[in-house]
Amino acid sequence: MTSFDATQRKRADTYFKPGQSGNPKGRPRGSRSKLGEKFLAALHDDFEENGVEAIARVRKDKPEVYLKIIASILPKHLNLESKELSELSDSDLNNRIAGLVMELGISDLGELLSSIDDELTVVGAKKYAN
Repeated sequence: MTSFDATQRKRADTYFKPGQSGNPKGRPRGSRSKLGEKFLAALHDDFEENGVEAIARVRKDKPEVYLKIIASILPKHLNLESKELSELSDSDLNNRIAGLVMELGISDLGELLSSIDDELTVVGAKKYAN
């Protein structure tokens, strides 16, 4: 038998058998959850004391971080389609648009639509340029 075979056999003898643990007593029950509970309690206490001010400070000083936080807590798939609007007839939609135009005090709807079209063209051009 070569020294390589003896080394292999020794390793094979020390491997754990199926169903056998290298740490028979295992991790103490609840030790991982104790750390998490302590962390959450400390975070809760800090938020109770400073939370509102911290949120306001982040919103003012780092709006991109503030928006990132908001986006991270929103559902991954947000359905923005309003079934109410999708079920309206063209005539009903036109009436709603006309009401909003009047409410906003827009005197020239054609000018508004033209500026919206211009914005959409610019946004589309930027989207496809990248």
